[in-house]
This record gives sequence, structure tokens and C-alpha cells, in this order.
Amino acid sequence: MRLSLEDINLLRERDKRGVKIMLPLPLKDVKNEFFIKNKVISAIKILPTIPLLIEGKWFHIFLFVSTRFTEEVKERIKKEIKYVTEIFINESIPINMGHHITFEIFTPDLSEIEERVRDIKEIEEYEIKAIKEFNFQNSYSLSPIDKALLKRIHEFKSLELNIFEDILEEFGEEEVLLSLDGLFNKRKELYSPPFLLTHDIFWYNIENFLHTHFVFGKKPDKDTERFLIDEDFQPVGEVFKRFYHYEKDMYSFKDLHQSFRTISQIDREGELKFKGIIFYRSHLVNEEIFDIVFSRYFEGRLDKSK
Repeated sequence: MRLSLEDINLLRERDKRGVKIMLPLPLKDVKNEFFIKNKVISAIKILPTIPLLIEGKWFHIFLFVSTRFTEEVKERIKKEIKYVTEIFINESIPINMGHHITFEIFTPDLSEIEERVRDIKEIEEYEIKAIKEFNFQNSYSLSPIDKALLKRIHEFKSLELNIFEDILEEFGEEEVLLSLDGLFNKRKELYSPPFLLTHDIFWYNIENFLHTHFVFGKKPDKDTERFLIDEDFQPVGEVFKRFYHYEKDMYSFKDLHQSFRTISQIDREGELKFKGIIFYRSHLVNEEIFDIVFSRYFEGRLDKSK
């Protein structure tokens, strides 16, 4: 499936920040229907921001995993670790270079993650990287209209206006729009909205786009890094304490060819130990997290230990 640059940029934005609520709500979401029909995305999913909903100390982490058993490890981690929110599946050239899966996780206990991952024999190498720590004393409170809207979106997996008709009639348009804004749009005082609207994205079904990480075994010096940035390579960071990643979006074989020419230009002597490339295969959202969190709002106070 070939997409326009506009559509690719829209998906990249959703990949990073979720689906933005656009008002007024559409009568029919033609763009989403097009993406779903062509197996580029799943229907809409709701992803809770756990630390805003369950008070106390939390860590937001990335878990990088190298394994030859991608599907088995993906399912095992989802089963063993409680608050896995998103999963990024990668491919690499050469095969089995770098990390194959990235898990995005909220956890109150970093040591528990370490213990559970260590016991999975199919994992060849892993790294846990904490990116944010939280300690909110009060959880976000859901109103009756918030709950009604969340249930409806989760049930129909849509933002089309017709699914909200009875809610609009009961609460009024102004209250519905205020609630949607509070639930899903980011505010300055919060790390994230209480909930994100998002999709699975199947990047491998797009013929004219690759999000790639070029991987080096040695960190480039400042002048080389500046040259890479001028050529649209962006520094991402270090994985497994020996792989240095620079990301770049590519839209054609010409872009890929030019990127390799750039690499060969800066690494003629092999000093940077260019290892290969890692590219996105899919971005998966763990919808089970919404079911777990949301059900507890109706059963009583949320408890991170349960």
C-alpha cells in the first residue's frame, strides 16, 4: 500500500502522540476507514496513563529485548508484567542485530521487572531504561459523563458522532465536548492526558515508508554527529550499552541509497563500527490495560497491587 506524504505524516504524529480529538466530531471518519480497510491501522483503542489514574510512586520505562522468538516473548511479557502499554516490533539488517522488541511499561517496582524478565529463557539480551518517575498523591477522578464516553468509545472503537447521540441528549453538547477535551487532550500541568486514543499501526504494509535506526558500535564525535544531523539523522541514544542509534525516516529506495552513501562517507575507515539498520515493523497497543483499569472504577478504589 502506497500512502501520500500527508497520510504518512498523520500516522507518524499518531504514533508519537495518539489521535487528536478534532471538533466538531465527524459524521463519518473516512480517513480511518481507508486506513483500516488497507490494513494500515487497527480500529481506535483507548490507552490509560496509569500514574494519573492510580496514585502513588510509578516509573515509566522502556524495556529493550533481543530475541529470536519475537511472538513468544511478546506474549510472555504481556502475561508476566502487569502494565505493559505499548509494544514496538522491529526488523533488522543483518538479522538478529540489536533489539527486536521495545515494551513501554508503567511499574511501581523496577526490581520486579528485572526479576520477571531474567526468568524468560528465550530472551538473549535486555535493557531496562527508566524515562520518568511519578508520585501523584491524588488520582484523576472520572465523572459519570467521562465513564459514559469511555465505555462508548471502547465499545464502538470510533469517534463518529452517531455513537454519542444518547449521551449528547442526556448531558448536552457543551458538557460532552468538555469531557472529551479533559480525557484525551494534553494539558500543561499533566505529563500526559489521562487517556490516549491510539491504534495499532502496521508499518510493514506501507510500501513507501521506513522509519529506520542506523546503528553504530562507537559513538560519533561532535563533528560527525553534527554532519549526521545536517543529513537528517537524529540521535536517539544508546541501547545495550554498545549500540548508538540515529533515526531517519525514508520514503523511497533513493533515500535508503543516499543514507548508505552518507554512512560510507563518514566511516571510510570503519572506525564507527557501523552495525546495520533497525526498522519499524509494527506498533501494537495493549488494549487489555484499559479493561483492567476501567473495570476497577466500577468495582471500587484502584489498587496497583491487584
